[in-house]
Amino acid sequence: MREALTRGVAVLGVCLGAQLIASALGARVGPNPVKEVGWFPIDATPPSPGYAPLPRTGTVFHWHGETFDLPSGAVRLARSAGCANQAFQLGRNVVGVQFHLESTPATVRALAHHCAAELVPEPYVQSGQQLLATPAETYAADNVGMDALLAYITEELV
Repeated sequence: MREALTRGVAVLGVCLGAQLIASALGARVGPNPVKEVGWFPIDATPPSPGYAPLPRTGTVFHWHGETFDLPSGAVRLARSAGCANQAFQLGRNVVGVQFHLESTPATVRALAHHCAAELVPEPYVQSGQQLLATPAETYAADNVGMDALLAYITEELV
């Protein structure tokens, strides 16, 4: 990871991937004050044009109990009520996001089934029923967001 970052390779880290990028760049990774499991809004806060396109505010899928500090030189792109660092960008082609724009009904159903023990009552942990009640339009909007993010980080490489 560190070598790819040093060579200027476009890197998108999702959830653990974002944490690995942060760690490779010397930032602290560790427990978040609360777990986030479910469909919760983010507040994208890019400082100016020229940063990765994220939904300004939108409901996205989360499944994490850890977080990261921002790597040196990185810009925070999003936060949520449960997690201060939801997304960051370093340079033009390195982006890390805690949430899952790539989710599909099948992946969420599989997580809810295989990881049901993690769905304990907490402020930012939804029940299996709540996870599965998300409308198709939410997945579609998030998937469009993932397409835009992938296009953005690879734009200069094509």
